[in-house]
Amino acid sequence: MMFNKNFFKGVLVLSVVTVLMNVPFWILSQVIYINRPVISYDFLFALLLMSISTRLALLYLTTSFFGEIISISAFNYQFSNASDFILTVNYLQLLEVAQWFTIYNVFYALVIIGALVVIVLSSLLIRKSKVNVRCVVVFILFIFISDIQVGSNVFRPQDSIIFRYNLAGSQMFSLVISQLGKKQQAYSNTAVPIGDSVLDLIDIYQWAEMNPLRSILFVIVESYGHSNIEELNMWVSAPLSHSEYTLKRSLVAFRGATTSGELRSLCSLSASYLTVKAANVSECLPNRLQKLGWSTESFHGFSRAMFDRFQWWKQIGFTQSVFVEDIHTNTENRCGSIFKGVCDRHLLALAMKSLQRPKSFVYVLTLDTHLPVAITPLRADISALCEKNALDMVPCMHFQNIRNTIEVTMQQVQSMTIKPLVVVIGDHAPPFQTLEYRDLFHDSVVPAFVLIPK
Repeated sequence: MMFNKNFFKGVLVLSVVTVLMNVPFWILSQVIYINRPVISYDFLFALLLMSISTRLALLYLTTSFFGEIISISAFNYQFSNASDFILTVNYLQLLEVAQWFTIYNVFYALVIIGALVVIVLSSLLIRKSKVNVRCVVVFILFIFISDIQVGSNVFRPQDSIIFRYNLAGSQMFSLVISQLGKKQQAYSNTAVPIGDSVLDLIDIYQWAEMNPLRSILFVIVESYGHSNIEELNMWVSAPLSHSEYTLKRSLVAFRGATTSGELRSLCSLSASYLTVKAANVSECLPNRLQKLGWSTESFHGFSRAMFDRFQWWKQIGFTQSVFVEDIHTNTENRCGSIFKGVCDRHLLALAMKSLQRPKSFVYVLTLDTHLPVAITPLRADISALCEKNALDMVPCMHFQNIRNTIEVTMQQVQSMTIKPLVVVIGDHAPPFQTLEYRDLFHDSVVPAFVLIPK
């Protein structure tokens, strides 16, 4: 008989092993942001492979484990797919990698290695216990059917979900699909829904037609998310209120990392920088303004090679771009840790020189607010707000860094006789690993502001 004493013993062993193999992720998910199913089909498949070859099973298990780490990291850093995240390895030489080796990160790496050891040793229990292959197959089918029943499986309509967690899934399958589809990729190069772009707040092209003697400053602030504490949102954005401007503010949806935020904000496109060539970029704001006779310049304090910006910025309409390689600065004007480059205050001062000319569209992508958070002494006002809301110093420093960038922007603008139109928007919520910090920010919207000269 199939359902005998050995079968039920095998089910018990499989249940214990499944818990042991997934429990490291369950524990870590209580502290850091982890986007993964409760149970990994990949780990279960590795147990099935044990009946064929222990070495093959362990090889697949190790590969799928690191596949999990890649997928978790991709979503942690706001990438919409693992394929884009994997390609960031091409830019490692641009980073100050030594800055990554903090006590926290080293400890986190050791925990990951420890988790792998626990998972491998747990899987070997199947071999030692001589669990029948049929038992493993039935167990996997049970998990699969349960996954469908609770509504977390693709074979069941999403509106019938009765379990708020994804019960089971395969990160390896997701990685393979992501890699196979990367040429057609990401997003599909479609227009974002109405209301999801800062360009919906004002018709900038029409404003440019009516104001040929003025200029436009467009600033995307790195990792500027919308806090769930409104008092902090108001403190950060306070410098944007100015008597010579009419201020429009809104929240716009975000998806993806910084480059996705750029294409969403400048082109109203849901697209990847990897597929810009295949996208219709003729309607991107820089291209449209260029046809209107405006100059279009872009500034970024980091390398031109990062995410190939020196290439696709031209395609969306920028005739001149300035990167860290084009700027000669001393140590005092260098900011950041892993992403070290030109400080926002210095970059904005350079951008203002171009902004002084009529019919100039100047785009600035900031750097100071990039994570990891730059350690700076806290001002008294933000320190008091953070103490009031029982916040740790790290997110408080991030709020302060955003406020500093906004203050510098407005100081430069206020020095101009003929005031420009100003757009300030975030690209995505800050990708903090710690749940405590990450939960301080909304996970799907960022703030957007338009300052219209009176």
